[in-house]
Amino acid sequence: MLGSPSDRTLKKTKGKIELSPLAVVGGEIGKARKGRRMSTLRVSQITRIPERYVQCIEAGDFASLPGKPFVFGFTRTICALLALDADPYIKVIKAEMYESCNDEPGIQPSPINPVAVLRRLGIGRRTG
Repeated sequence: MLGSPSDRTLKKTKGKIELSPLAVVGGEIGKARKGRRMSTLRVSQITRIPERYVQCIEAGDFASLPGKPFVFGFTRTICALLALDADPYIKVIKAEMYESCNDEPGIQPSPINPVAVLRRLGIGRRTG
């Protein structure tokens, strides 16, 4: 199990401290925000993403976001605001957090018969 965000951020290798790929992604997004002279509050106001999630993304703490759709959606929205190409960042996030997941749902919904649905709702033609 992963520890605190700071445990996931820094790795010590042969006397050198390396940032995790997620921390690098967050750092790049934060750097772009600062380059545009915007606060995390301003990004939050414009995108309607809670400020705490903007801060989590910049810290590379994507695990604190509510779920996979929010991780990708928030990242794409912030990147669009900052005129960044989100695709390279999304690839890194997928590789680090969701490498064992595939994009296909495990359970396929059954085909819907619109006539049967309308009958159940008491709408539509009745026979007999």
